[in-house]
Amino acid sequence: MTKFKTAIVQYDTKLPDVEYNSRLAERLIRDSKANGAELILHPNCCGEMPPRLNELACRAMENMVYVAMANPPGPGMGNSCAYDPMVFLDGKVHDNTIFVGGELDETIYYVDFDLDELRRYRQNEDIGKYRRPNAYKLIRGLE
Repeated sequence: MTKFKTAIVQYDTKLPDVEYNSRLAERLIRDSKANGAELILHPNCCGEMPPRLNELACRAMENMVYVAMANPPGPGMGNSCAYDPMVFLDGKVHDNTIFVGGELDETIYYVDFDLDELRRYRQNEDIGKYRRPNAYKLIRGLE
């Protein structure tokens, strides 16, 4: 069994100083691949899930990490999910949804994350390879 090098639990946006923590979380997630993260765990407790699911799928792709989100069941809620970052495979577009649970599903989901496949994909894909974080210091507020 391959072990994770790094995993991130993204809960910072839920803490009291929303503006600061939101910027911190964005930076943490944006830099996650560079820092070795392979999985982002996203505990959640909110509704209106369709745009949030799209955001998580995109976050997996743009950061080349697995993303898993747990959300309690309820009308407009639920939809615990997992996404992989691999959207281009063998020259074809690939749906990166591993699974999305139902709104009212009250269960435990088990997901296998293939870290060896992720590491191979990262070597061959160019998403993020041309980032220049030092050029973005003013934008990121890191003067």
